[in-house]
Amino acid sequence: MTNNPVLKRLATLGGLAVILGALLMGCATGREMAAPPLEGTKWQLSQLNGNPVPAFLASRPVDLQLDATQHRVSGSSGVNRVAGSYQIAGKRISLGPLMGTRMAGPPEAMEFESAYLKALGRVDEWAMVDGHLELRAGPETVAVYLPFSGTTLKVP
Repeated sequence: MTNNPVLKRLATLGGLAVILGALLMGCATGREMAAPPLEGTKWQLSQLNGNPVPAFLASRPVDLQLDATQHRVSGSSGVNRVAGSYQIAGKRISLGPLMGTRMAGPPEAMEFESAYLKALGRVDEWAMVDGHLELRAGPETVAVYLPFSGTTLKVP
């Protein structure tokens, strides 16, 4: 170590630059590392076909979970429970065939459920974007999910 104050200052600044660079690199990749896994995470629907989940579903969250060991998908479509098989190959995904319970609900909930199940039948690709899951049909994002936090999602 030197007694030269200029060299000491440069060494300190160099060390700070290395630390700052490491922190910035961590921030740049933090979004990717923070994303929960596709399989094993319970996902709560936040948007369908570009529209937020309607307020009347606040007490009946629409959710989806992929079981990697059995290659089964299960969840709630708002009124009914759904389940079926799925296959993943890279970013490609296919869901179904899906089956569900057959309970009746309010007309608007049944209409939403029908649109949701139709959208799931079109899905052919998945992506993680800023910690949420997007299911896509070609270039169109048909469903956006947030990791389920144990509480219901606030809907407008």
